[in-house]
Amino acid sequence: MRMLKETLSVLLLWASLEATQSRGCSSFFCRKSHRISMLSRGADPGKPLFLTPYLEKGNIEEARKQSLVGPLPGANVKSYAGYLTVNKKYNSNLYFWFFPAQEWPETAPVLLWLQGGPGGTSMFGLFVEHGPYVVLKNLTVGYRDYPWTSRYSVLYIDNPVGTGFSFTDDDRGFAQNQDDVGRDLYSALTQFFQIFSEYQSNDFYATGESYAGKYVPAIGYYIHKHNPIAKVKINFKGVAIGDGLCDPELMLGGYGDFLYQTGLIDMLQKQYVEQQTASGVQLIQQEKWVAAFEVFDSLLNGDILPYPSFFHCPLVLQVFDSLLNGDILPYPSFFHCPLVLQVFDSLLNGDILPYPSFFHCPLVLQVFDSLLNGDILPYPSFFHCPLVLQVFDSLLNGDILPYPSFFHCPLVLQVFDSLLNGDILPYPSFFQNATGCTNYFNYLQCQEPADQEYFSQFVTLAEVRRSIHVGNLTFHDGSEVEKHLLQDVMKSIKPWLATLMDNYRVLIYSGQLDVIVAAPLTERFLPTVNWTGADEFNKASRFHWKIQPEDTEVAGYVRQVGEFYQVIIRGGGHILPYDQPQRSFDMIDRFLSTQGFI
Repeated sequence: MRMLKETLSVLLLWASLEATQSRGCSSFFCRKSHRISMLSRGADPGKPLFLTPYLEKGNIEEARKQSLVGPLPGANVKSYAGYLTVNKKYNSNLYFWFFPAQEWPETAPVLLWLQGGPGGTSMFGLFVEHGPYVVLKNLTVGYRDYPWTSRYSVLYIDNPVGTGFSFTDDDRGFAQNQDDVGRDLYSALTQFFQIFSEYQSNDFYATGESYAGKYVPAIGYYIHKHNPIAKVKINFKGVAIGDGLCDPELMLGGYGDFLYQTGLIDMLQKQYVEQQTASGVQLIQQEKWVAAFEVFDSLLNGDILPYPSFFHCPLVLQVFDSLLNGDILPYPSFFHCPLVLQVFDSLLNGDILPYPSFFHCPLVLQVFDSLLNGDILPYPSFFHCPLVLQVFDSLLNGDILPYPSFFHCPLVLQVFDSLLNGDILPYPSFFQNATGCTNYFNYLQCQEPADQEYFSQFVTLAEVRRSIHVGNLTFHDGSEVEKHLLQDVMKSIKPWLATLMDNYRVLIYSGQLDVIVAAPLTERFLPTVNWTGADEFNKASRFHWKIQPEDTEVAGYVRQVGEFYQVIIRGGGHILPYDQPQRSFDMIDRFLSTQGFI
């Protein structure tokens, strides 16, 4: 029965994600996946370029020639792009766009860049963060200040399969876990270094941000395991992870304090966040991965289904507490009543139990209206949900829907999900309701900058598609990728990270103003990584870092032990190279050039 309930939970969430595709975004870090745009009628986007057949036939020079990117509207930098087939059985293909370093490409390190999500296209990193181009409002490209490609060769890959321009012809071709992610990326990399063999001996680093806090260790660990016996060896030197989700179990518990101490929530809201995150941690420990993910989604993303929910109620904490928790309001909760009669009395009558009923709450009209009427408060009532019978059944009866009702649910977390999390009733995230802001990438910005979305229109222009060799193939929004990784989101990659820290150069950096993977969350998990330098790192002092010694402004803070660096950049959020381009470039340059930060 327990397995059945968990299976149903997964299926319901899959259906929820399917329903959101029309909004173009359903991923864990929602707005780093991008909506599908259609080509104009009559436009000629050319044909997609698949390079694996050229490689298999030994036509390397032809592959290189064909992959050269054509002219773009505006600025132009020499680059190469195309598809690498990573699974022939399912026709799974990863799309790449490669920029040789503008300075000394013969010896410059090669960086692999992976966006987060899951399902976020690496074209975001290229056009918004640190590639040579910036997309302008008129859908032409200009040159970026402080591009990482000026000194380093950067390989942008839409990862995993189903992200951005990458695709598969079969559901079984999607990655289900980080082992699959590492396997497919490794296949793409070994093909890439055969086609562009002059870069094979250059230092290679895997880099990325956000959910790539799992992708980067996945490919790094895969190379570590397979490189010693590989025919195509990769000169793997290290990894760099920005604002990365690496260890959800420890990181999740830091949200309450962080949001409260930055003034984004009050004490009552902090109590709610801590209750939710404690439940999420417990579920992770029980290996209930999907339910734990839903807890996270209820706090921040809240982007599952497109219709209003009970959570819109301004009195939500009080109502929720009266139904379940009983640790805020001065009377026992509905959930803790041992008998149905007592439950009914606590909700309505108030003439049996020695405490006021839910119905006799001083704000009864508002509460009742938010649940049933919908004719007083300026938002739809709980009862007017289009799926009212299912909602009612999910709350109490359990005789219509094929899964246990809210009332009969054996796990408190499942109760949370039925009422709040989005299996039945969708809702804006707690973060959005509490702060009034939708941007959880920089807490000084309430809304995301409009220019971060220009690129998603740019890459659907026929002339651009023709030049970058994608033809008329879909630019995916990432929702399918998320569906297939649901069981993976809340798992830790800490053991892999420890191996990398023991054997390679590692940079973990955070933006001071990030919310979604805030710097204090990284501080929570790093001391628990079981690597050989752990004791020394946990005792290490951090120091100030300035771009120039004479600068009055401090760029950030650094702790270093051996070849491991932890950096916090001042004045930047989750999309760090966008917020602080010069500081981000100086950071990556100091790390990759091995000059250090002192």
